[in-house]
Amino acid sequence: GELGRGGEEEMDYKPEKDFYETVEYQAKRAIEVGIVESIGANNAVIKGKVTMRHPWFNDDFGADFTFDDVVEALTIYKSMHEHFEGLYDDDPEFIVPSPEEESLITTMGAADDDFDITASAAAAKAISDANTDLSTQEALISAEIERMEAELQRTTEPVSLATTTAAVSTTTATAPQRTQWPEHLTGMNLSHLTKRIRDGDLEVKHLPERKSRLDDLDFPWGDERRFLEYPFDKTMCALYAYFMIRGDLFVYQDFTMPDEEPWPEILAGFPIGEAVFYLRRKQNFLQEFHPQKMYLLNMLEFVWFPNDAENVDPDADKKSWEYKHAEALGHPLLRINSPPYAMIEYDPTEDGKPVNKAEYDYELIRDYYENELGIYDIGQFLRERGYNELADDHEAKYGVYEGDKEDEESAGEGYEWEYDDEEEVKAADVEEEEEDWVEDEDEDFDDLDDEDLVDDEFDDDTEDDDEEEEKVVEEEDDDLGIEEEFEK
Repeated sequence: GELGRGGEEEMDYKPEKDFYETVEYQAKRAIEVGIVESIGANNAVIKGKVTMRHPWFNDDFGADFTFDDVVEALTIYKSMHEHFEGLYDDDPEFIVPSPEEESLITTMGAADDDFDITASAAAAKAISDANTDLSTQEALISAEIERMEAELQRTTEPVSLATTTAAVSTTTATAPQRTQWPEHLTGMNLSHLTKRIRDGDLEVKHLPERKSRLDDLDFPWGDERRFLEYPFDKTMCALYAYFMIRGDLFVYQDFTMPDEEPWPEILAGFPIGEAVFYLRRKQNFLQEFHPQKMYLLNMLEFVWFPNDAENVDPDADKKSWEYKHAEALGHPLLRINSPPYAMIEYDPTEDGKPVNKAEYDYELIRDYYENELGIYDIGQFLRERGYNELADDHEAKYGVYEGDKEDEESAGEGYEWEYDDEEEVKAADVEEEEEDWVEDEDEDFDDLDDEDLVDDEFDDDTEDDDEEEEKVVEEEDDDLGIEEEFEK
């Protein structure tokens, strides 16, 4: 601009845009950035759509850590400790410290070195040896307290910057150089990640390239029985998506995640059918090593087929449905509404072994079955209910019942004796019918009036009755013979 009267530069004047010009300009900008797709007749606005494509991934290494970060952390850890045992044993979880935390740990370790542990141990031994002389013991205790107070005061006195610098320089010169943790790895739970990699939760060992990088570090993969061949985290994501779309987990074995709506794009091509059948085969392994994973699968109403499950011990015999049923719900003999007192007081954990519902002590319930229910042949009792293998086990442990027929008279209500011979059953039925017939005739005879009887008629009737009784027995014997021929 030009200089004005006061020597100040004058600005060129631009008139403000009117409303319509402003709207036209804003509409043009909206179309350029995609907020508005177009403006039709009568200024009808068609909204635009901005498609955002987020990078999908399944690697959950915590926070924003990647697999490369995990490899770097494992490399540094091994350079410090020369092994990975501290990451998977019973020690507390190892979390990568920040530079400030690491400096504090180093300082505290140096401070611990200033205390005279040897002197404290010697004083404790002297006090223990002087336990018979109270005056000497009190003197030793007082001296040790004074020494520790002086030592504590010396370590807490303020130190000048020059002294601290000299001490650090001396320590650095004498101690071996230690690798420092980089700041971008701060907060990584390396113990937790190691466990998840070994168990197959994360997709690491499943990919040859990643497995090779950890093999170069001599990474310990652990017990192969704990490892899941399909990454569990990825499988759970696929199962959840399938359940939300289809409503169940009855997945065909050859089914793979489709690459179409509404299925998750990142899981396209994942063989969820093979993963489902694999988990069913590993049911016993999950129960043994990963009960928490079993709980998560059951929350999704996962369908198990126990008969298809593999044994954890390959040399062990496969359990039948009877044993699995007994282990889950308890032995059939123990399902008692009113258990005896001895059974209530019995503690199955007394020997320290885990409780197995399939095991039982028959002596605790023998009185209940024999005296209250009248059941003596427990093997037969179990076989009638379909537990043939449990019946064999019972007889192998407690013996086969070898009672006689008289036990039937003392049997409880509802217990039917089983004869060994079918012919004995028929003969016993015939004998029982004869006894009933004779008893009925005796009752009829007692009801007769003695005055209406004549001795001769009485004798004749008695002889006739005897003859009729013999005929009935002969006819029944003939019927028995006919039945025998029919059976043959």
